[in-house]
Amino acid sequence: MSCIKSISLSDPLIDNVSRDNMIASECKILELDLTKCRISELDFVSKYKIHINRNDTFHGLVSWFDCYFEATKDKIELSTSPYKKTNSLETNCFLSTKTC
Repeated sequence: MSCIKSISLSDPLIDNVSRDNMIASECKILELDLTKCRISELDFVSKYKIHINRNDTFHGLVSWFDCYFEATKDKIELSTSPYKKTNSLETNCFLSTKTC
């Protein structure tokens, strides 16, 4: 399996992640109003801080999105978060080259 290690670490892994596997706090890195945002806003850099909540092995970072449709009669939420109940959408996993 070592022959595919560099490939697997260069691209995000798309997978379902259980909330039980999360060992750190969540951190918002970007918030957009999809009815008003511009393409230029999609190219961004964001500082973030992660707080580890328990003693466990770190394998990488998980990213997800929450999208709210509030202009509809009933508010609709589309989420890939591991903290929301399971759906057909998956999260992005950025694996680390080192575990710690």
